Amino acid sequence: MEEANTYPIRMFAYYAMAQFKTGDIDGFIQTYEKIQSIDAVDEEDEKVKQIIHQWFVALMDQMGKH
Repeated sequence: MEEANTYPIRMFAYYAMAQFKTGDIDGFIQTYEKIQSIDAVDEEDEKVKQIIHQWFVALMDQMGKH
């Protein structure tokens, strides 16, 4: 993907959700950061980015870091 210079936000989002649900918090945060660095190419990608951001904010709230 990096060689092709394309980053499918939705694939990363599904991966982040799986990391979150399985308790891989460090992995979730790394994937979240990657997602946030990718420009959304359409409205659907932007919605997915917002959903993952909401999960991140909820996590930080629970950890008392936001």
